[in-house]
Amino acid sequence: MEAYNVTLTTGTATAPVTRFSALPFWLGDMAPGDWYTSTIKWHVPAGLLSFRTTISICSTCDGTICVDGANGGIDIKPGNCPNSINLNKGDIAVAVFSYGTFAASAIDPATVIFAGAAPTKWSAEDKNGDGVLDMVYHFDRPDTDLQIIDTRACLSGDIIGDGSFRSCDMVRMVY
Repeated sequence: MEAYNVTLTTGTATAPVTRFSALPFWLGDMAPGDWYTSTIKWHVPAGLLSFRTTISICSTCDGTICVDGANGGIDIKPGNCPNSINLNKGDIAVAVFSYGTFAASAIDPATVIFAGAAPTKWSAEDKNGDGVLDMVYHFDRPDTDLQIIDTRACLSGDIIGDGSFRSCDMVRMVY
């Protein structure tokens, strides 16, 4: 079974080592047996001989979202499952979850694109109840490039200062 939206979500190390690379990092879709090689940059102080790391990877499989808001990523139409989108009209809300050291507000709203469209408005809200503010972007359906055959949609944007963000979620298109 193929894994969709495989994303490196966290990378931590024992102190005093710190991660230099921006996360999350979208790896793409993977079929069984696929390999993906990526590099994470770490800052290791002089004289340190060893350190331990923890890496977390998630994927969207079987039409369900792998990230629950506690582990980052996006949720199209937060709180709804399935994520049904009317092809003819409507507003589409997309939540970007903060997690770990990643603040969703670090994404530059001027660079956010969802299914080919820029957001019409956005706000900081705690959408997953963890006490940390997430970002919710709204898009006019007619502005997107979503088609009836689409089964997932992605949001991307530049992280202020360094890096980029990309995450996808499953959708069900309806008339």
